[in-house]
Amino acid sequence: MAFTTTDITNSYVLSNEGQLTIGSVKLGGYKSGSLTFQAETVDNSTRDDQGWTKSNLGKRSASLSVTFNKIDGDECQEGLVTLFLSSTYAGKGLEVKFEQSATQPTKGGFSGVFILTNYSESVGMDATAVECQITLESWGPIVALPQG
Repeated sequence: MAFTTTDITNSYVLSNEGQLTIGSVKLGGYKSGSLTFQAETVDNSTRDDQGWTKSNLGKRSASLSVTFNKIDGDECQEGLVTLFLSSTYAGKGLEVKFEQSATQPTKGGFSGVFILTNYSESVGMDATAVECQITLESWGPIVALPQG
């Protein structure tokens, strides 16, 4: 190829073989997830740019969406519900760690502090919760876990 391309993917699918930990507690029933990065741009254009836009990256953020099967008695799931129902949930940061493989922790992943912004449950035929989804927004930097 005559030129070099740059990967500008801003969303990553999290392995269904992975393991999600909130605080020090593993989330039971993990099914899937995605981590999406956003970045603002700051317009630095001047008249000297002859009409072309000139910009730099601004503030960055990340959001995490996770789907899991409801498991009665799961400590992490019960903690998420309790937190979301709390009147002060918006001011509580959660330490989140995702490892790409539950059996091979050296396959990489990420960690960071997130704020729980959404919790929802799908209800089955017998009126019991079957599947849950949470959305978390980053509060600070996301750190890649070492591979090797």
